[in-house]
Amino acid sequence: MARSTIFFICFLTLTALHGIHAVEYLVNNRATTTPGGIRFRNELGAEYTKQRMAAASEFIWRIFQQNTPAERINRPQVILFVDQESKYVAYVVNNEIHVHDDYIENIKGDIKWDFNGVLFHEMTHIWQNGLGKAPVAVTEVIADYVRLKANYIPAHWVKPGGGDRWDQGYDVTARFFDYCNGLKNGFVAELNKKMKDGYSDSYFVDLLGKNVNQLWTDYKANSDSSYTGSAAANSGVVKSDFKNSADVNSGAEHSVTVNSGDAFADTSVNCMAYSAETFVARSNNLNHAAGLKFDPG
Repeated sequence: MARSTIFFICFLTLTALHGIHAVEYLVNNRATTTPGGIRFRNELGAEYTKQRMAAASEFIWRIFQQNTPAERINRPQVILFVDQESKYVAYVVNNEIHVHDDYIENIKGDIKWDFNGVLFHEMTHIWQNGLGKAPVAVTEVIADYVRLKANYIPAHWVKPGGGDRWDQGYDVTARFFDYCNGLKNGFVAELNKKMKDGYSDSYFVDLLGKNVNQLWTDYKANSDSSYTGSAAANSGVVKSDFKNSADVNSGAEHSVTVNSGDAFADTSVNCMAYSAETFVARSNNLNHAAGLKFDPG
């Protein structure tokens, strides 16, 4: 009887602890009458999306080697909104993911595969360190690295070894980070851990013993032979897939205004802001994720 009582108390304690750290996933389709909102409801749906949000979280925690809730960012709730009138394919503000209904409407091919690629990218922003502290080129790259490892690689991504600079961003640097993680398993996890307090290029020396420019030189030299990467894809954007595809690769500068206190990380423009200011967003490389950027109107 005593053993049964002790077991029951332990069970209740573990259940309570689990409840404290459990994440609630919510979906709010605010575009129910638009073609994209209707397609979301009919072909994706709230229940499927919540399942994939949970699966993405588990995958990201494994990438970050965060095996216990204490090691993770504390977010009891994550909400995905399907929005109208957005100028972005998708973006994150605090614990919210916002997805544009036009993006859903214009997905070609397998809607679940395409949507999951964007979702895994955005869910990474929910759980990663460094937003507002590290360069956008680094935080966005980690999100695309997760997308790469989840095997949701768009056809327009560069092949391994492509690109001109290590900090070119998105698919280019995601491939480079894949190479770095191959040099030391857990590199991305350790980098994310260090970014909790800020960012420095010296982290590459700390983790891999070489500065980032030397690593980039090595990567470029090895890319044609020893490094094959993950499922190399053809470069070039499939522009017919998206409404605003004419904007892709323009490299233009635009201004983004956000509300005070917002921690903003967006998949389509190389921009992050966290105060009531207008930030100039330079797109270093828009060959990524859904292939859209905002229309300055």
